[in-house]
Amino acid sequence: MNSGPNQHYIPAFVQRAFGIPPRKREIWYLEREKKPIKRAIKRTGSQDNFYSEPAAKSILNLDSKITESENTISKLLRAVRSTDTNKPVNPEHAAAIVAHLAPRTAHIRHSLKHGMSEILGQAKPVLLDAENIKALVGLDHSGPNNKFREQVFTELSKKPEISQLAVPEHVLERMAFCLAKENISSFIDSSLPIIAPMFDQLLESSGDLTRDSHNKALEQMLESNPRELHLREYCWTVQCIQASKAILPDCVVLAIRADGETVPLMLAGKDEIKAVLMPISPRQHLVGIRSGYELPQSLDYNLEAARCSYNFFLSSCNDVEVARIHPFISEGSKTILDKAVEEGIAGFSKDLGDSQFDQIEEQTENPFWPTDIGRRDFQYELSFRACGNHELAESIGAQLRCVVSELSAILPLSRLDGITIAGDYPEALQEIERGIENTNPIQTASGDFGVGIAQMVTVMRRGEVKGRIVISCEIGQALIREDDEQRDFGLYVVVQQLVLVAMIMFIETALPGKLLKPIEEELDGWLYRQLDGALNAYVAARVAAGIGN
Repeated sequence: MNSGPNQHYIPAFVQRAFGIPPRKREIWYLEREKKPIKRAIKRTGSQDNFYSEPAAKSILNLDSKITESENTISKLLRAVRSTDTNKPVNPEHAAAIVAHLAPRTAHIRHSLKHGMSEILGQAKPVLLDAENIKALVGLDHSGPNNKFREQVFTELSKKPEISQLAVPEHVLERMAFCLAKENISSFIDSSLPIIAPMFDQLLESSGDLTRDSHNKALEQMLESNPRELHLREYCWTVQCIQASKAILPDCVVLAIRADGETVPLMLAGKDEIKAVLMPISPRQHLVGIRSGYELPQSLDYNLEAARCSYNFFLSSCNDVEVARIHPFISEGSKTILDKAVEEGIAGFSKDLGDSQFDQIEEQTENPFWPTDIGRRDFQYELSFRACGNHELAESIGAQLRCVVSELSAILPLSRLDGITIAGDYPEALQEIERGIENTNPIQTASGDFGVGIAQMVTVMRRGEVKGRIVISCEIGQALIREDDEQRDFGLYVVVQQLVLVAMIMFIETALPGKLLKPIEEELDGWLYRQLDGALNAYVAARVAAGIGN
């Protein structure tokens, strides 16, 4: 049968145990920042059409279904209240009571609305900021990074038309990054005028959205309630309250988490809960405890119950104890919700919470001994420019140090000036201090020929010609990936550059003092400029291919 418009979210049979003696038709209602008042139980913990709108009597709406299930719950609760102190309570009965009463309150609905409003309010300026949108998808860097891979490229690469292309993954990734970065601004400019009004519309309708979501969840709960099955695993007893009379919070049931914090049951993850407390009368608690846990001796139940209430708590009296805890209403609930919102929004703001690929200005090791402790063959500098956090840099650095150390046993690498791993590879090339007069800044490969990823640059250090290797951060990251193909490619690139460094020593040995000297014959100079790079690349590639993993 269809029930009336006054629908209790805290059932009257729960409240009556906390009613004002002797008739218990009224109860003390203590709302946040308002004076205590006496209210009729039949009009307390209720709201018109809270669960269901008016409908024909023949229609079994949500409120009718809940009212129907209350008959069983009220009988179980009466039996539990008559249980002797510290005597076991049937876990199925206790779980049924708690799992029915905790989710149906206005507390959970208000919490959902509060959380939704806070998220929308804080997310609006974040998600309408063009620079922040770029950061969210990793397009605020000069090259592909982990955010871009996670948010864009991983899904893109799964598409058949992309995955079947006969293009190396690192090249495809770079192409996708450049294309996305080139078009992101125009996409944002066209999208923001459409997205902005949506936030205001969602805020306006947050009340209806949370009501509908809550009611759908309750409909499902009546069919199957996983939380009830979980609660059956607890050891349940009824415990007597000797001190001040217990209050009834508007969340009805509390939970104690592993960290010792007391929270509303519905705001706690099931795996973090160690104990459950539900006041069933001013002198009784229904307590469920996980195996091996003990309630804290210092637990101030009434204070925690007030803190966990969202709008109000109910009491059988209005005494000094009630006055003590009244000011703390909602303190805990709001803190939990605001903290959850803050943590959720932090991941979407470029100013909060660095990812492992967010830039660091520069990290340098100088000097570094590449071989065993007992050897002092040469030193070189290992530096990182805008290429991730220190943990990432250390992982890449460990691989590079290993490669240099191994190769130094078979190649003359004493002319290695250093290795720079750069997030902005072209910029890092241009800023190399070569120590050679009248030289132009080093440029990366033209876009007409491909994507520049690594280069060995000759430099002059204290009168000696040396080689400075600059590699893009993508190659550094390839060195530490689990994918064998990517790791082997990164290794090949690094080894090839180290072979070019070794060739400096080969040439110096064969032709002392000739490196970096001008070629006087014009024709010879022209031929040298055309052939030198090709010959070096051929020799370096051939030697590198023979070294292997």
